[in-house]
Amino acid sequence: MTLALSLKINDGVIIAADSASTYTMVGAHGTPIVAKVYYNANKVFNLRKKLPIGATTWGLGSIGEMSMSSIVKDFRLEVSDQISEESTEYTVKDFAEQLKKYIFEDRWLPAFKDQADPAQMGFMVAGYSYGQPLPELYQIYTDKNQIIGPEPIYEGEIGLAWRGQVEAITRLLYGFSPLLPLILEHELGVPTEQVKQLITVLSQRLTTSFMLPTMPLQDAIDAVEFLVEMTIQHSKFMGGAQVVGGPIDIAVITKHEGFKWIKRKHYFGRELNPLD
Repeated sequence: MTLALSLKINDGVIIAADSASTYTMVGAHGTPIVAKVYYNANKVFNLRKKLPIGATTWGLGSIGEMSMSSIVKDFRLEVSDQISEESTEYTVKDFAEQLKKYIFEDRWLPAFKDQADPAQMGFMVAGYSYGQPLPELYQIYTDKNQIIGPEPIYEGEIGLAWRGQVEAITRLLYGFSPLLPLILEHELGVPTEQVKQLITVLSQRLTTSFMLPTMPLQDAIDAVEFLVEMTIQHSKFMGGAQVVGGPIDIAVITKHEGFKWIKRKHYFGRELNPLD
């Protein structure tokens, strides 16, 4: 499983993720069983080197025999042939549309179109369109056999978006579990419209004010790291396998500095791979 997170403020957008990759097997009664969890998956990417465009992913970690990391790197090579680093005509939505076609339509759909309940996945694409003063954020995700998006997230506004294992952050920021609407409706028999009204009131009364548009970048980075680390610890001490964990990867995208890594795991040692 995964926690993928994006925080958009006036001065930029931060994208982050944990490094857990879960391998599941089908049990005797058809239920999925966690067979192994690895803690070195890559889920944060620069989609075109030297351009202020990045992405983070959740859900499915591979398609066929290729990891999502390798697929995204292949996508980056293709995009690099089409869009130069001096380009003045790109937009964040353009990158999201190309990513949708390359990964979702050309690879995910052929692999899972015949399955009744296919493995789900999603991407958040973030950054700056050329010449624009504020960052943009889009999401693409699968819902059963459908591909949804690219959809804008917090269009013209600031905000925090989190996907994957959402329980811990939702409880912290909203004051209740994301399972509450289902419990009210299906276990207590509360009518759907009343559930909606109740959730609206609870959200208005309990939501924690966590960010401001003018939050400095360093404070936004600290907030993102805290939320990912909190989710990792929540997964660690809850029952079952720890499906969120490993190193935290964080990148910041700003108008003037572009895409910059803040935290990133390295498995190519610098002493063995000098730059010159």
